[in-house]
Amino acid sequence: MVKAKLPMPEEPVEKNGQTAASFEVRLQPDGLTIEKAVALEAKSQRERVEAQCAWIEKNLPGAHRAPAISRPDLDEGIVSFDQELVMYNGKTYSLIHLQMPDGKLRDVYFDLSGYFGM
Repeated sequence: MVKAKLPMPEEPVEKNGQTAASFEVRLQPDGLTIEKAVALEAKSQRERVEAQCAWIEKNLPGAHRAPAISRPDLDEGIVSFDQELVMYNGKTYSLIHLQMPDGKLRDVYFDLSGYFGM
């Protein structure tokens, strides 16, 4: 979960008895960046895949896995797949490439550190 500090207003704002300087706002993970990766509970690979698909269906209606594309800049014959494993700051993430209903491409990051026991 990403934490963001609020700027100090001219007059202190209270929330649950705390001033703005002493509480933090927690941003909802949306998967748009690795810092806001979505963490899902799963005990097996099958559960993890099902949970990711369910999250995508609920939060990005109409999105589907992006079609594979040729990547001649990497090597002749190499194709870019719709999913990658990414290591960042000692954690493992799944990066899924999606195509939205309007044709635009969007990436979604899922935090796999719980699944891999890290």
